[in-house]
Amino acid sequence: MGLGSGSGFVVSPGYLCTNFHVIERAYSLQDNADQVKEAIDQLAGNATQLLPKEFVDASKEGLLKRLSPLLEDLPEVYVRINSATKYQKCRIVDVEPDLDLAVLKIEDTNDIDSE
Repeated sequence: MGLGSGSGFVVSPGYLCTNFHVIERAYSLQDNADQVKEAIDQLAGNATQLLPKEFVDASKEGLLKRLSPLLEDLPEVYVRINSATKYQKCRIVDVEPDLDLAVLKIEDTNDIDSE
């Protein structure tokens, strides 16, 4: 998967503001994974009305286990501050696509080389 590239600025210590289009692909994949997990929870909740709870719980656990490689192997967002040679891992905190804005929180202070 390709890299997004754009500018941004620090809005508070550890928080950055950038354009939504820069992180849109990563955000969309994360959002879809969250929706899948919510749908499985809702389905399991509805199924307990018809099936034994132990069966539903075991089925839900098995399904999540089979899907976990897809749901957990999501793109990560990294930023490089100013002219630094290292990238820092971030978490998407909030987005406003209509305004093309995204807020990121620096999660990992262990830098990664930008080679």
